[in-house]
Amino acid sequence: MDLAKEIRKIKYIVEDTANVGAGSLDSKTRKREIVLARMVFANFLQYEVGLKEETMTRHLLRDRSSFYHYQKQHEKYIENDKIYPEYNDLYYKVKFRYYSQEEKLFDGTNRTEKMKYLHEINNKLDEFNRQREILENEINAIS
Repeated sequence: MDLAKEIRKIKYIVEDTANVGAGSLDSKTRKREIVLARMVFANFLQYEVGLKEETMTRHLLRDRSSFYHYQKQHEKYIENDKIYPEYNDLYYKVKFRYYSQEEKLFDGTNRTEKMKYLHEINNKLDEFNRQREILENEINAIS
C-alpha cells in the first residue's frame, strides 16, 4: 500500500461516517457538515497518522493555514467535549472504524515513518527522472 491509497481510504471512511457525498471533502463549500468532516479528516491525518502540513496540502487541496486552524480547534474540542460534541463524536467514530479494520497501513509509528520515508524517496526519484529527461533532451538537441 502507498500513502495516497491509504489517505483515500481514510477519506472514504470520514465521508461515509459523516454521511456526506463522495468527494465532498475536496469541494470548496462551507456547509457545516462538510467543514466538520474536513476538520476531522485533516486532524485524523495529523494526530493519528502523523502527517505534516506540507504533505496534507498536496492531498487535501488546502493551504497550511487551514490545518493550523483545524489543529487549534481540535485541541479545544477534544479538551472540552461540550464545546462541539458533534466533532468529538465523528472523530472517535472515524478513529474506531479505522483502527478496527483488518488491513490498515498506519498501525504503528515505525510503519508510519517507513511509509513517509518511502514517499519522500518516490518524490526524489520523480525529480531525478525529470532531470534525466531534460538532460537527454538537451543531448539530443546538440546531436
